[in-house]
Amino acid sequence: MLFNVWVTTACNLCCDYCYEGIHMQGVNMDIHTAEQTLDYICSKINESKEEYSVVNYHGGEPLLNYKVIFYMTEQLKERLPNRKILFGLTTNGFLLDQEKSEYLINNFQYNLSISIDGTKEIHDMNRKTVQGKGTYEKVIENIQTILKKRKDTRARVTYTPETLGYLFKSIVNLVNLGFHNIVPVPNYSDMNWTDNHGKILEEEILKLYYRYGKQTDIYISLLTPDFHVAKGRCNAGIGEINIDCYGRIYPCTCMVSEEKYQLGSVQKPKEQDVIELLKESEKSETECKGCGLEHWCIGARCKLVNKMITGDFGLAPSFLCAETHALYRVYSRIGGK
Repeated sequence: MLFNVWVTTACNLCCDYCYEGIHMQGVNMDIHTAEQTLDYICSKINESKEEYSVVNYHGGEPLLNYKVIFYMTEQLKERLPNRKILFGLTTNGFLLDQEKSEYLINNFQYNLSISIDGTKEIHDMNRKTVQGKGTYEKVIENIQTILKKRKDTRARVTYTPETLGYLFKSIVNLVNLGFHNIVPVPNYSDMNWTDNHGKILEEEILKLYYRYGKQTDIYISLLTPDFHVAKGRCNAGIGEINIDCYGRIYPCTCMVSEEKYQLGSVQKPKEQDVIELLKESEKSETECKGCGLEHWCIGARCKLVNKMITGDFGLAPSFLCAETHALYRVYSRIGGK
């Protein structure tokens, strides 16, 4: 079971493409709510028969509420000494210091991710301070300890219509910095995607394949499209639970703060409601039906993503479709090699 715990909605940066909204009010989870959240998580884990559970801290920038992250992590280890719990976190790296780095290195085995977009030029194009200054040099300085000690550190890359053509160059730079685990994700909500961007993505992926396709020590998610197994049902609210700063429960990250999709709170959960929500999602037909790739398409399976971005369960973001087709074309060329 995966618990995404939103310890803050605040952020110290002002990224141009932030899907949460750069003017979002900053709220931190307090210790009282953290205690109630701990009680809820412990109860759910004790009920579970799964081999392990995951607690993933979310934001905003999670390290702005590092005291709650530290407290909850230590409490869970103390309260559930006989259960396997893996911890995860994605940070922009700007607030990392030696103490925080060492703690994350030693305790966050599920996911230790740095949001970084590639070269200095590409990264600083969108990832800026509130004053409008680029953050690349500060982030690179701060993550050296982590890169040296954790080869599985993930680079979480956001690309846009403007930066897509530099994706190969950006990922080469990240590999040279020491990242061996790189996950590029498009900003689906950008309104400037066109049909031609699918072709550009295909070209960038092929360049990456010819450079890194045979290197088993480097993982680039774009080189491992999973077209072997059809995607199953959405697991939102069942295998994945999201808890916001106030202790309110939501089925997935897409729906956090959407009151209509709230499943109660850690104090008073309403978990049975998730069944009706998933039914509402699943009964919506999508344009994916009949295209041949609907069994692998996120837009056909994860309709809550569609709802968040387009406002319609049945309408997938345009570039999600283009991305799926580009990945399939690449897979058709290199998948069996």
